Amino acid sequence: MSRLAFLVPLLLSALAACSTSDTTDSAVTCEGKDGERIQVGEGWDSDCNRCTCQDDGNVTCTDLGCLDSGV
Repeated sequence: MSRLAFLVPLLLSALAACSTSDTTDSAVTCEGKDGERIQVGEGWDSDCNRCTCQDDGNVTCTDLGCLDSGV
């Protein structure tokens, strides 16, 4: 039984290592404002906000209101 108690955590750890994927794979991209493909980690301005391509393929943007620059 002590061998089994030793092997189970070892096997679980090996399986976990095999199942993890590199989410910064260059194949992951996001869709930019004009439909262009954006690489993970790249960002762009959208009106008064900043958007960034996340490693899961989703885009996150700040949500700031724009002040009217015209007087």
